[in-house]
Amino acid sequence: MMKKWEGAFMEELEKNKRLSKNKQIIYDIFKEQPTKTFDVKQLIGFINAKEMTMSQRTVYRAVESLLEQNLIILNDIIDGHRKYELNKLDDFKLVCNNCGVKSLISISNKDKIYDLINKRYDFNISGAAIELLVSCPKTNCNKEYLNF
Repeated sequence: MMKKWEGAFMEELEKNKRLSKNKQIIYDIFKEQPTKTFDVKQLIGFINAKEMTMSQRTVYRAVESLLEQNLIILNDIIDGHRKYELNKLDDFKLVCNNCGVKSLISISNKDKIYDLINKRYDFNISGAAIELLVSCPKTNCNKEYLNF
């Protein structure tokens, strides 16, 4: 049986499956690097590196649209710059306190967490970016350890 939050998220995805060319380019940047956050200037840098052109205004509009579609989420505002990341309902981000390496893991019991939040607070979860701070064992604190 589909959970209330899953149904709402799946409906949103179905409704917004088709993306314009520009939105798809930006969404692909997020999907290619799912553990990273980006501001608009960084997105423009990635677009330029792919030898494509897109105006800053177009990037802003595409980002706003992807936000409305719950495909990306606002992660943080740092020094006045909004940082966005991929909406990851199925994954948790691990960040090592020692080496700073980031990795995604899928949590099979995430339904229990979302159900608890939904029941206790009656929230409709439309996105998630759960970050767990971890410490690699000292002997294995390197990029290969968290990238499984």
